[in-house]
Amino acid sequence: AREAGLWAADPPSYFSEGRFVRIVGPLFSAAQRVTIFKRFPEWSPQRHMALDAIQRAAIRDLMALATALNATLIMPRLFCTCDRYWGFLQNCRMPTAPTEMPMPFRCSQDALFEIKHWDDKAVRFREADFLDHPSTAREITEAAVRLIVHPTAPAAAAGSAEQRFTATLRPGAPMTEAARAVADANPDARLVEIGAPDLRRLCKWLGSAEANRAFNRRMRYVLQESSRFCPSEDNHESVQNMPHWNWQNPFTAYNCTWGFATPADYPETEQQPCAAGAAGVTLVERPNSTTCARAMLCGVS
Repeated sequence: AREAGLWAADPPSYFSEGRFVRIVGPLFSAAQRVTIFKRFPEWSPQRHMALDAIQRAAIRDLMALATALNATLIMPRLFCTCDRYWGFLQNCRMPTAPTEMPMPFRCSQDALFEIKHWDDKAVRFREADFLDHPSTAREITEAAVRLIVHPTAPAAAAGSAEQRFTATLRPGAPMTEAARAVADANPDARLVEIGAPDLRRLCKWLGSAEANRAFNRRMRYVLQESSRFCPSEDNHESVQNMPHWNWQNPFTAYNCTWGFATPADYPETEQQPCAAGAAGVTLVERPNSTTCARAMLCGVS
């Protein structure tokens, strides 16, 4: 309801207090999307899981940057290539969905995440369309700073108008340096904006091994979800004719893909892992968010 602008129960402070951080631009590139779509057919939930893994990792990094900035994160716009539906899917759509429904489609936060988990851990967040809400204070967007992380991007000239709206860091800078860079540009900044590629270039370091461990514990709880996607294209209509079908456990007849696994943990080393090639800079990401493949039941929780 919030994402549709239909929620009217929030107090004025919801739209006016605090500092915010958001990702600007897409979470995945056109090349990544083409590669995934070529590898998996439209009916396959694996297409959904591969695209989700990229988005889920970006949201993990946004959560970490929000932690470093003591800011409230604004959810990015999310995209799905499968309907979240308990029964059999047809071409990754609900059976009653229009066949011409485009894929991927923009989907709500609760299509990919369990919102209760976010509330359980007191994660401060706003819906993707928060800045477009008529009640959102204009002062937030008027005091925005764009954080750029690039090897050759020049810093804004001292005393220039651009200096107040731009902060520049080099790849491998720890996330803890973001607060200093933003404060140097505008200590009264209300909104920090960063592109997904720039966010990936920051070192995954929140100041100490214990800070990273605490973040990982929170992240694993918040970003893990359990939902199944059962494509009719991967299931036999006459289960009794399936080889090795176990009549005592009819669930063995259904091939469902389960998600969603959490992204990779941040390094928990005692030393700052931000040197070239170190774990905080070259984190190996999951290629997909699958927790169980082609199974009716999944014990991952």
